[in-house]
Amino acid sequence: MIAHGCWSEEDARAYAVAFRKEFGMARAAWGVVRVLLDGRDTEGQPAAVNRHYRKLMSDALVDPYDRLAIVASNSVIKLNTHRAITTSKIQAFLSMNAAETWLRAHQ
Repeated sequence: MIAHGCWSEEDARAYAVAFRKEFGMARAAWGVVRVLLDGRDTEGQPAAVNRHYRKLMSDALVDPYDRLAIVASNSVIKLNTHRAITTSKIQAFLSMNAAETWLRAHQ
């Protein structure tokens, strides 16, 4: 999945609908969900959007083996993402290679 720009709350709700659909298809096909979110083209989101996103992740990552790797655009975004993460199922990275390695290590 790819995130672009700064979202409104309406964008976040639309994303949640699409995200749940993708998660459902992945879970039906493979039993677990592994997501690589490319956020290198965004400079962070407003607090309201981040609240929607955290709720979505807590609802979606239900299997102990589900994972979400977020590739941030810079160190500040990565640090803020780490501060907001409340589960070991989600990690933030600065490189695609590091994110992919982490996802593959938890199979």
